[in-house]
Amino acid sequence: MSGLQIQVADNGVLERLNKILAGVPGGAQQAIAAAAKRAGEQARTKAGRFVAQKYTLSVGSFMAKTKQRLTVSDGFTLEFSGTVIGLNRYSAKDRRPNGVFVQVKRGGGGTLAHAFSGPNGHIFERVGTPRLPIEKIMGPSGGGIMKNDEIVELMEKTTMETFEKRIEVEINRILAGL
Repeated sequence: MSGLQIQVADNGVLERLNKILAGVPGGAQQAIAAAAKRAGEQARTKAGRFVAQKYTLSVGSFMAKTKQRLTVSDGFTLEFSGTVIGLNRYSAKDRRPNGVFVQVKRGGGGTLAHAFSGPNGHIFERVGTPRLPIEKIMGPSGGGIMKNDEIVELMEKTTMETFEKRIEVEINRILAGL
């Protein structure tokens, strides 16, 4: 399981919240929880887009093969898990007799010399010298993809921006009595 964990940093946000919402019991915790939940939901939404920028995997394929769990407390934790994703979901072209050209990350790629394309576009490779057995070649899992430092950095930046915008909205909402 791979996860993104954002804790509310005490860079004046908590102090400011406590001053503004001093007259509202539990108001600061309520505002932080609501803003963190909204930022986490935004991160879940944008995760597929960030993956599609760095990998040749489509947003739909990533979202279908990845489970996401959002836990909100003082900040939020967004965890990604899932099964490995077949190479046919990435950019793969059968170039017989040379093998199959596969590109998992954008800008990379290479030829798998002993691989071939089978039913439904799945990529297979012979395990031994005889014709059988064969095994399906798989790419990284959704959780493994989310361990990429570039994607984690994009996710953290986006979620913190969303959190800072939402905290103001939540303060106003609580003060208005909604």
